[in-house]
Amino acid sequence: MSPPNELVRESLERVLQSSLFKKADRQSRFLRYVVEKHLSGDASEIAELSIGLDVYDRPPAYDPRTDPIVRVEASRLRSRLREYYEVFGADDAIRIDIPKGSYVPTFERRVANVTQPVLEAVPEAPLEAVAAPPVSRSPMKKVWLIGAGVGVLALAGIGLALLRPRPPARTKPIDSIAVLSFADLSEKKDLAYLADGLTEQIQEELGRIRDLRVVGSTSAKQVSASPDLRAAARQIGVDSLLQGSVRAEDQKVRVTVRLLDGSSGAAIWSGSFDGERKGLFRLEDQIAEAVAGKLSIQLAVRREGIDARMAPQRAQAHEYVEKARVLSEKESAGGWDEIRRLYELAAATDPSYAPAHVGIANALIVSGGADTQPRALQEVKRALELDPGLPSAHSALILYYRDTEMDWAKARAACNSSLQKLPNSLSVLQMCGSVQGILMNHAEELQLMRRGIALDPLSPRMHGSFMLALYQAGHFEEALNEADEAIRLGSISNFVYRHRALILAAKGDPAGGLKVIEDAQSRLGGVPSDWLPIRGYLLGLLKRRVEAEHVLAEVTLLPNQIGLIYLGLGERTKALDSFERSMQTDRATMGHAVSEYYMRELDGDPRFEAMKRKLGLLIL
Repeated sequence: MSPPNELVRESLERVLQSSLFKKADRQSRFLRYVVEKHLSGDASEIAELSIGLDVYDRPPAYDPRTDPIVRVEASRLRSRLREYYEVFGADDAIRIDIPKGSYVPTFERRVANVTQPVLEAVPEAPLEAVAAPPVSRSPMKKVWLIGAGVGVLALAGIGLALLRPRPPARTKPIDSIAVLSFADLSEKKDLAYLADGLTEQIQEELGRIRDLRVVGSTSAKQVSASPDLRAAARQIGVDSLLQGSVRAEDQKVRVTVRLLDGSSGAAIWSGSFDGERKGLFRLEDQIAEAVAGKLSIQLAVRREGIDARMAPQRAQAHEYVEKARVLSEKESAGGWDEIRRLYELAAATDPSYAPAHVGIANALIVSGGADTQPRALQEVKRALELDPGLPSAHSALILYYRDTEMDWAKARAACNSSLQKLPNSLSVLQMCGSVQGILMNHAEELQLMRRGIALDPLSPRMHGSFMLALYQAGHFEEALNEADEAIRLGSISNFVYRHRALILAAKGDPAGGLKVIEDAQSRLGGVPSDWLPIRGYLLGLLKRRVEAEHVLAEVTLLPNQIGLIYLGLGERTKALDSFERSMQTDRATMGHAVSEYYMRELDGDPRFEAMKRKLGLLIL
């Protein structure tokens, strides 16, 4: 049933009096015209021709086929209405829309959120004359919301219009936030890449704040489409949510954001940010600064200066880095040469762009080779000089000490330093957890991994990492639960299924583990070496020697993989022979392997203990 006309008119006036429409005269006239026509019972007269004549004062000879003014303005009006209801009118009782393909408006009665405070618009400041308010740099133990009004933040060329809640926002401390996926509100839906990039960059900027727990991107994306944001906040355990949307006209970009109370769904703060496409890095910084300002805290570790971020070549370098990142996240990519080439291009295009140097370092570390070691460390250190607070740079330094130098004292020192600066960085927590796991400090490893789970509770990768830590510590039942949770959340990682099989074997059910491997290989595919070493190990445990030996002969396996199968067959001498050969060719792999639970049966063997000493694991 259509809402009463008087309610629709009240809603129309609320829309037109908003700061978003006050300066949009033509679109305001368009909206008033079609709404009044509809309410007067003349909806059948609403057409492109009549709008052109009555609203845009076209001459009697006006031909819509040659003059697209109405179609262009209708597209802009739809975008502006979407933004209005995203930011200003989230709690309006009536929603007015102009459906695509028609000019006849629709009116939808909406259920009001009784917990939502009334929002009062702060007039938009001129683009060229707004200064950022001072923010106290004193450290804070808790993050508190400011109860009074919000300052207006902007730099030259960027407009920021803020809303403030009335009555004052909650005074309960907020120490956690999830950055939900930004919505693409463009007419052609062609800004998804821009929305995704803003989401990730703003999340990274907020992640630099010591006293703010920022939920991982996987969990945030999972709940972004939830119709009940309060339930979503409870599911991922956060006090607040940051929503956003992006729309653009030509080279102009407008980003709108809303900071919501997770317990009530009420708006704490809203803002609009205007800028140029080429100035997106500045927009990201401004949004992070605005949210931090609203939370009455200072971004903990600053990145490089604004001039570097605004350089024309930065956008091109960022594009190369994004392409490389997408490639590296594909498990079957195997193209580290291409990944490294893209990162090298990014660094050559903008030598001051820290993520490019991190990417080069990671590619060099993964590809290995003694000749690449000095360059890898040089690239990591360059990234940290450029951006001391970049989480991926800290993680890369730990990775270098862990897998390249295998210097555990340096790895632990890097972890301690990184965790002091970035205690809520998921990548740092995972990397430091892995170091503690290799050193068999399982209590510390589990503590770090539990913190990681709290940061990204819906991430299959995080649950897979936690599964490994639990397995290494001998907590098989909980490890099995984590494996199942990773799979339930959508993991298709061979790693998770392989370790689920190993966990079952450790629990005394190698037959169940073998079934996991066979089912997973059938569903997931992959190369034989993904599955055969674990299969051979399990066959050995099941006393199916002929089949296990057939696995050994079936394909060429690495020495550590051959050693695993011999371990299952109970042939310790041959297993140790193989592991010692692996030490000569790939010490990093053996550094990881010795902490696997199945290796515990070798503890105390002089040859195995000598191996640990060579890896530096007994010195600490």
